[in-house]
Amino acid sequence: RRGSYLPLRGSSSYAPKPGGMTKKEAAGLDKDQILFEAPSDEVFLASGAGRQWPQGRGIYKCLDGNSFVWVNEREHIRFGVVKKREVLEVEALMQSIDSLVKSFLVAFSDEHASRRSTFARNDSFGYLSTCMENLGTGVTMEFTLTLP
Repeated sequence: RRGSYLPLRGSSSYAPKPGGMTKKEAAGLDKDQILFEAPSDEVFLASGAGRQWPQGRGIYKCLDGNSFVWVNEREHIRFGVVKKREVLEVEALMQSIDSLVKSFLVAFSDEHASRRSTFARNDSFGYLSTCMENLGTGVTMEFTLTLP
């Protein structure tokens, strides 16, 4: 999916956007409720996962306006689809997520094929994660509903 990568403000790890996203871009992501902040959880910070914040962290926002990928927030990658509708269409939402993940995996494979990079996986524990509860599949699903 087409879109743009916006490194967090203050990040210098993405050469095309030194200093990270602009204040205006950050305000837009905050308004859309997809901007993430530095971690404050003591256990998470004690693991070292918050080191060198905000370097290497950002948001890939798709042009469709509904889909995004968080890069190195708590997990290495976290996919999100926001649908603001009166009726919850679970099947359509799942199709959007499936399409986003497939697009990412194709892009990741193309980018890293020459280096033979892959996701960290252990034969005993499955896919590795910074969150202990996500070891194994590394998959979690969340639905947020606004009730009248």
